[in-house]
Amino acid sequence: MSNDNSTQPSIQNQEEERNLGEGSILTIHRVLESFCDKSSVPDLLHKDLFDSRQGIVTSALSALGKIGNQSSLKHIVKLFTHSDESIQGAAVHAAGEIGNKSIYNTLLMLFKTTQNEELRCEILQSLLKISPREQEVVILVREYARSQIVSPATRAFTTGLLLKLDGVQAVKEILSDASEEVIDEVYRTAENRNELAAPLISHGIAMYHRMSQKNKILLVSIASPFTKGDSDRVLSDALNDPDPEVRRALYQVIGIDPEQIVKFDAIVRFFSERTENDPTLEEDVYGAMTRMEECLNLRGGRRVMPLKGEIISQIKNLFTQMSATDHRITSDSHELGWLITRSKEYLEYYADEEFKNGLVRYLKGSGNYTEQSLLRSLKNSAVKVEVRHFEGYNALTELIKNPKRHGIALVARELVIARLGKKKIMYRLIRNLRLSRIFQLAGDEASFSTIYDWAKGAKLYRLADAALYALAKVDKKGTTSASTACITPPVASKILAIGSIHMLNSMDWVIMEPAVNKLILDTDDQHILLNLVDALSAMDRHPGGNIIKSLLTKLRLGNNHEILSRIAVLLGGKADFNIFDSLKEIFTAAEEWKRGLVLLVIERMIAENKITNLEGLSEFLYGILRGGGDKNLYQAAILLWKMGDEYALKILEDLIKKGSIEEKVDIVRGLKEALKPEIIHLFVPLFYEDSNLLQEALQETLLSAGEDETKKKILDIVRKGMEAAPSGMEEYAEEEREVTADFQEERKAYRFEREHIQKLAVFFTDIQGYSKKAQELSSLELTSLIQEYEGILLPVVTSHHGSLIKKMGDGHLLVFQKPLNAVLAGVRVQKSLQRFNSYREEKKRVIIRVGIHWGDVARREGDVFGNNVNIASRLESSAKGGSILISNALQEDVKDYIHSREIGLINVKGIKEPINVYEPYEIAIDLPEELDPLKKGGHKSTLIKEEKPGGLREDDASARIVSMNQEIIRYFTETISSINSVLKRVEAGKAELGEVRKELARRWNGLKSKFGKEAGAGV
Repeated sequence: MSNDNSTQPSIQNQEEERNLGEGSILTIHRVLESFCDKSSVPDLLHKDLFDSRQGIVTSALSALGKIGNQSSLKHIVKLFTHSDESIQGAAVHAAGEIGNKSIYNTLLMLFKTTQNEELRCEILQSLLKISPREQEVVILVREYARSQIVSPATRAFTTGLLLKLDGVQAVKEILSDASEEVIDEVYRTAENRNELAAPLISHGIAMYHRMSQKNKILLVSIASPFTKGDSDRVLSDALNDPDPEVRRALYQVIGIDPEQIVKFDAIVRFFSERTENDPTLEEDVYGAMTRMEECLNLRGGRRVMPLKGEIISQIKNLFTQMSATDHRITSDSHELGWLITRSKEYLEYYADEEFKNGLVRYLKGSGNYTEQSLLRSLKNSAVKVEVRHFEGYNALTELIKNPKRHGIALVARELVIARLGKKKIMYRLIRNLRLSRIFQLAGDEASFSTIYDWAKGAKLYRLADAALYALAKVDKKGTTSASTACITPPVASKILAIGSIHMLNSMDWVIMEPAVNKLILDTDDQHILLNLVDALSAMDRHPGGNIIKSLLTKLRLGNNHEILSRIAVLLGGKADFNIFDSLKEIFTAAEEWKRGLVLLVIERMIAENKITNLEGLSEFLYGILRGGGDKNLYQAAILLWKMGDEYALKILEDLIKKGSIEEKVDIVRGLKEALKPEIIHLFVPLFYEDSNLLQEALQETLLSAGEDETKKKILDIVRKGMEAAPSGMEEYAEEEREVTADFQEERKAYRFEREHIQKLAVFFTDIQGYSKKAQELSSLELTSLIQEYEGILLPVVTSHHGSLIKKMGDGHLLVFQKPLNAVLAGVRVQKSLQRFNSYREEKKRVIIRVGIHWGDVARREGDVFGNNVNIASRLESSAKGGSILISNALQEDVKDYIHSREIGLINVKGIKEPINVYEPYEIAIDLPEELDPLKKGGHKSTLIKEEKPGGLREDDASARIVSMNQEIIRYFTETISSINSVLKRVEAGKAELGEVRKELARRWNGLKSKFGKEAGAGV
């Protein structure tokens, strides 16, 4: 084959012409390899094979190999003799992935002509993919695997190929004279091939003491679950291995497979007799014990019963040794006695013979130790020292710094007789206490409780923690009581507090909850709070409203980013929609980084459908966008998009245009879980951004697309844009966007519409024959009749989530968020009035006409406007007394739940085309309960509100509701809430006490202005 590099200059630098950076092109390659099928490979990838940049060529080869289109081979083959060996290797690999036998001879010739071992390995691998049983290839693989003249890495690689060919037989041949690198490869291959385990275990047992650390660790993994052949020998050898990392590897596989249960007796006996000097290794042992317990529980509670008596006996003996006290020659209330007692105690727990002997000689004025060397050794011994032994540490420090003090001879004499090793006894006792949970225990709670009380009193908190952990298995009530005390502030021991927190899920929550709540509010310890938040997140129950409130308080007042981030995740998963108002309050007063956490909570709640006031959430998010100047703008826009807001797409496009690279990265990553076909065009300009960080985010997000339609849109944009002229990508983006070119004007439009335009059901009422009644009835009678009528109308409207906009003489204009609620309210009002009229004389009857229409209306200054309002008004005037007319648009939404008569087309004043109208007269008997507000217990009126200066919101319409008593109660409820909010801000130091007086005055003035005129002296 000739070197065909002559073709490269004519088509190289294709990407430079498109003004794309290397990172952008790699992003495009990853999209193409993920979403293209074999039948459609864009020519773009073939052109990129001859780019001048190595990274682009190898990336294109990788993409073509994964797509697997046979027609790509003719381009790939040209790179077999490329001057860059890494490109050669990538080309060979891609060809192997495509797997066409037509290039077999070409690859074989390349193998024979090249001297590069790495390339030869790649060729052999591709040849095996193309023709796995071709004799010539098999011979080459075997020769390379056994060759003594190739590098160990090459032997190891070809050994892996040989194992795929010959399996067990190859293992026996390879291991006879294998190097460490080859054995590594064999063991790594065997991890995924069970049939290779037996010969490797036999080899490992025979060679165990001569194996490297790496090979021993691999052998442990292969031998687990220690039930095949001689694998139990591996278990025994690894448990006793002097290398701590080999033991660690073993501890980490114990308990991961229920088949290991048959070996648990041996493991338990070994664990009960040993300890690890390294605390991290000891933690690995505890993890193994926990998994063993879980395995036994899964298998129906089978226990290694024969060892139960031994473990309990060891616990008692070890505790006896721990709690025994030596005779003290003097009271430690005196300085010298204190030095002797505490120093001796510290040595017994933490010193070795070398340190003790060196210290004694130093105090006697002999030996080679200096003050600095002894202090250094003392400091090294103080890792995880128990609380009470800090006194011993301080006593020894004092002795080392002042070895000539009075009575030093007595001190030295007492230290000589100090018996070392209590630390080992303590850790053995801890191990056995943890092991006790593996057994079915009964009647042992007294001994565990005694150990707990003694250890806690002695400030040996790790031992107390283990005793409490053992006690939890046999005495839930006692453990709950002890754990409650451990977490009740002020916390005496962080170790016991965290241990108790870990057992929260198995404790009596009713008893524990108040202490947990107090702990959240009263501790700032990072480790305790992080463990607590994790434990609450993992609980299989809802933590309760009080806990949620305390977490919100912590979110508002705290300043530890890690803790508050975890609290935000917890709130998003565990809280319900009732916290939305609290989150808004926190957001308003918080600094920028904390605002991001509030939005994180809201995002989680949206994902889990925990926010029901979506309209309120939309207004809140648009308030953030209107505020501007906040780095959380993009989060608000993403949340709007996830909620399905129609303008979020335009907002995101604007933010992407104006944002920094960091902000674009955040936007792209934030959209990862919300990709839809209509948003894909926003990513198009980002392909031109020369930022590796942005391109990585773009790859991550685009490749996460799950729906076929979205994948198709991504692929379509990449193909069309990349195959176009230099500006083709931008032109394609313009073609895809369904927005006007003047974005600033559009921005103004969506701000106006978001603030003022809503889709509402507009509900008009009017009393038939009102003028005649005004002539027949006295003013008092007419006023009383209207009040009775409104006493029927307005409660029905309120219970159906309706809002009163205004009264117009004897008529009412109302709106509803949901069309079904409006029609239900209309039918029920008419039925109520029928009952009302049935026992009244004619002149005191109230017969109304109702017209309802559904559509977009403009909302400003407490009123609603627009053509759809006019249509509803015309429908009302066209209705007969006692009836309701609704438009066809509304009928389509309610026809499954409301029985209606089709009236037909009617001409409506001001509307060119006739409107098809219906008359609803009855509610379907099978109306689902979840759609009926009355069956859900009703709802407070969502009265149309207007934003006032200072951000406070008040009801414009509530003053018009005749039921004054209810409205006054509601106003006082709002007043109490408002005052409480100000008081909280005062307590947090965010407001002055005078703000309370101002708020009281403001609410009082509001009371007089809202109710004074109509209710007079009664208010």
